[in-house]
Amino acid sequence: MPRFLAIDADSHGLTVALGSVRSGSVQLEQVVGTAEQTPPLSTTTAAALGAQLAALLKQANIAPAPVLLAVGRDKIVLKEVTHPPSAPQDEPAIVRFQAVKELTESPDEGVLDYLPIGPTNDTSGERRSLVAFVHKTHFAAAKVMCEAAGLKLAALTPRPFANLAAASRTFSLGVLPAPDAADAAVGVLTLNPSSGEFSVLKNGVLRFSRHIAPAALAGEAALVAEMRRNLAIYSSQSGGDSVQAIYLAEGEHGAGWSGRLGAALPVPVHPFDPLVGTAWASQIPANQHSRFSSVVGLLAGKANLGPTPINFVEPRQPKADVNPNRNRTAAVVLLGLVLLGAVGFFGFMLVKKEADKTLAIRQRVQAIESELKSLETDVERVTAIEEIEKRNIPWLDEIYQLAALFPDFNKMKVLTYSADVIPPTVDRKSAQSRGPSVPGSPGGTATKSIIPRSVNAPLTPVAKVRIEILADSSLLADNLVATLSRERPYYVNVSKEGGRLIRDEATNKEKQQFGINAQLVKRAPTDYLAKLRIAKPDIKQDRGQDPRANPDNFDPNPEFPGEFPGNNGGIDR
Repeated sequence: MPRFLAIDADSHGLTVALGSVRSGSVQLEQVVGTAEQTPPLSTTTAAALGAQLAALLKQANIAPAPVLLAVGRDKIVLKEVTHPPSAPQDEPAIVRFQAVKELTESPDEGVLDYLPIGPTNDTSGERRSLVAFVHKTHFAAAKVMCEAAGLKLAALTPRPFANLAAASRTFSLGVLPAPDAADAAVGVLTLNPSSGEFSVLKNGVLRFSRHIAPAALAGEAALVAEMRRNLAIYSSQSGGDSVQAIYLAEGEHGAGWSGRLGAALPVPVHPFDPLVGTAWASQIPANQHSRFSSVVGLLAGKANLGPTPINFVEPRQPKADVNPNRNRTAAVVLLGLVLLGAVGFFGFMLVKKEADKTLAIRQRVQAIESELKSLETDVERVTAIEEIEKRNIPWLDEIYQLAALFPDFNKMKVLTYSADVIPPTVDRKSAQSRGPSVPGSPGGTATKSIIPRSVNAPLTPVAKVRIEILADSSLLADNLVATLSRERPYYVNVSKEGGRLIRDEATNKEKQQFGINAQLVKRAPTDYLAKLRIAKPDIKQDRGQDPRANPDNFDPNPEFPGEFPGNNGGIDR
């Protein structure tokens, strides 16, 4: 059976596992690691880590073997891309072309590999692939460390694939409860003193992976909040699918984490030991077993346990078809090269000129991006100020407007008028892309401040009011609700509740009490157009006589008959 050295070099120290693999099984021959923490692998620490690794292997009497090296989740970019179906020999080029369009990193700055995931859920026939990208500095650091230790780098694999393979190995041994359904999504969480990683496996494919920052390991509450956030992000990205179980490799943070997380999270949490089923499980301190999850998982992945691993050392490349007429093709190519040499100098000058233009454009783009980034804070501040201004309603004008809409002052009256502002919910990304809006626009977009008088206008309620009234009948309250509802878009969601009978102390008559609820959309100052028309009563010379005592002689409003004291249709627009 082939033998490999699985190595992980991170801030929690160097860990090494020597093992022989074959399809479906792993035989661990030796496991060793450093007790002290080491600096993470980088171009500046690669040579020193290589020397330390060589000393560790010599002390443990481990012979050289091809190296399977893990790279942390925080050092790679994982992205799912869709692409049209293609022949197997053309698929790597098509996936790379699609990934280059969607990744922000330049393909010349690192190494790219991918894994086919399968068809999309729609009927377009498109395929999905998981693309992994590692920067060339991390790739170079891995090669320098292996060369300094006198070893050959055979595979550079993202650590999430290794952690999932380590958990899958425990499934195959029967020491860990496997998911109830074959297509169930399960999460694997590994914790180390300075960081951690959370990954989700579904249908044998890595579907989600996130780095656990040191701040999330400050305490139980911080870790629980981080895990809830990760579960919510996965569910939203997977179209509502949820994780069915979490498998936790407990480490230096102490035993019992699985029980505490299981009690705080909505999914069961099971502890798993990466070294279970080996002689090394009793020789390595239990609180350090989680350190070996990645190295055991690298060997398990080589044995086809868990998801197919990414290998940046041998990324998938396009395969050329075998041409039966290759000799003739070679002659044609040679002729083309001769012709190309005739115009080579001229072409070289054109290419150099275009390259200089491209460099100048890239520099200009970088300068513009830096300028835009410096303005993000100002955009957020302007957006916040606009949200506050949108909720600055002139309540005296609103109360006046309501008085003008009141159906009948004789047969109903207001007991209380209460109002409250609806808190804003600001989406920073959409606010930045939208830009600052013109004050007074209900939708928050850069339009004129005048609200269109249309029922199809965008409604953005910024306040809510409740009006307690006494009315002679429910019909009057319904009339007020209907009147307010016709005032769209300024009054929305108008509703009525109540109707109990109470005695009006002023008239000593029983009336009905109603509560009118509504939401307000802020209007421009020019949209307050109502006029409250109340005519002055015709007071008789005999001040001791109430002119309304004789209805035959009393005209409440000579100028506007029948409109006082009730305001029937008192809006003048």
